[in-house]
Amino acid sequence: MAEEEEILGQDADNGRDSSKGVLGGLGGLFDFSGNLMDSFLPKLLIAAIGIVAIILIVIFITDWTLGNIMLGTDPAMDLQEDEARVDDRASGPLRTLALEQFIITREDPRTGRRRTYQIEMHLAFNPEADRELRPELENRMPQIRDRIYTILGRKEVDELEYRNHQALKDDLEVELNRLLQTSYRIQDIYFTDYVIQ
Repeated sequence: MAEEEEILGQDADNGRDSSKGVLGGLGGLFDFSGNLMDSFLPKLLIAAIGIVAIILIVIFITDWTLGNIMLGTDPAMDLQEDEARVDDRASGPLRTLALEQFIITREDPRTGRRRTYQIEMHLAFNPEADRELRPELENRMPQIRDRIYTILGRKEVDELEYRNHQALKDDLEVELNRLLQTSYRIQDIYFTDYVIQ
């Protein structure tokens, strides 16, 4: 009987102790006694942090490469352009060119009433641009007035309300600058009269 108990405690093929189980031969990886797991978890954590750091570095390098080399943008040039735009605005009072009054009549779809907008504006530009830009603006005045009437004519009544005047100014500035052939641009548009009847 003692011989039978001895055989049950050992593996019949190679004499190994079967009480260790199937996972017993993995070098103690799944040994939950605390010895090996205590040294394995910090190594696993360090490896995970290293992998995340490598992924972040690859993402950063890829983003920088796409943004600066492949798309042709240079952060230093962007900064210089931003500073130049600030300098244009901060270099002192802008020169202006007054435009004749614009009168637009629109029907308000909510009330069915006709509304009349009387708008006076000045085109503002950098003083250094006065010598080249002012003559071009004066020569193109019929074209400029036509473009302004076209823009105002496309606007809905809500878009012509004074509370939306900044969006209207931005649209006018972009469209008028597209007409210009000099290197100088209109910097701002001032509404000097905005009457809604």
